[in-house]
Amino acid sequence: MDTSLSSLTLSINPDEGKLYLQLIHQIKSAVQSQRLTTGSRLPSSRALASALGISRSTVSQATINCWLKGFW
Repeated sequence: MDTSLSSLTLSINPDEGKLYLQLIHQIKSAVQSQRLTTGSRLPSSRALASALGISRSTVSQATINCWLKGFW
């Protein structure tokens, strides 16, 4: 099941530190609050990067870290 961007309500603030760490924290929070559930798929890295105003490599770095840490 794909997860829409609107249901995730992710946001990034460049003044609050490393962007990929902010995204990791927000993805982890979405998993813990069950806004992202087992079997859910994030939007594409391109769509997520565009919506958040960050690079695809930042999104990829965050999602790979989340996967390696077992967040989903």
